Amino acid sequence: MKKHSIAFKKSVAKDLRCIPNQDVKRILSRIDTLTTTPRDKGCIKLSNQECYRVRQSFYRINTTRWDSAEHLKTDEDIQLYLEACIEEAGDDPALIVHALSVTARAKNMSQLSRYTGLTREGLYKALSPDRNPTFATVTKAVNALGLQISVQTAH
Repeated sequence: MKKHSIAFKKSVAKDLRCIPNQDVKRILSRIDTLTTTPRDKGCIKLSNQECYRVRQSFYRINTTRWDSAEHLKTDEDIQLYLEACIEEAGDDPALIVHALSVTARAKNMSQLSRYTGLTREGLYKALSPDRNPTFATVTKAVNALGLQISVQTAH
């Protein structure tokens, strides 16, 4: 089963110190279950937000999905992100396609669709995790991002 990672805001540590230890253990146990089932029983979507809430006793645990695209602000950020993903991917092309999808969203998918000649919906589909885009689509996306593909000898 896929395991998700959990990251806490800095303020959470301060909040947890004010809660009795037995409750903290229950809260952390509930949070741990969210790593395998992020939309666990009792989880509700908060209106007009990409945020979910689950309760443990009378404590609320709010979760949001991490989106790397929100943190890719500069071309250098995008280049470093893609390099790291390619290095981690090994022989898993799906991770590279996912990384391209994230960078496309960071750069503005509509603008990229104009550069690639694909529709916005077509670009979303081509770069979705369950698809296997052609090399031509990948190179169009890379070029539209203002990047180029290069090859090096393996060490």
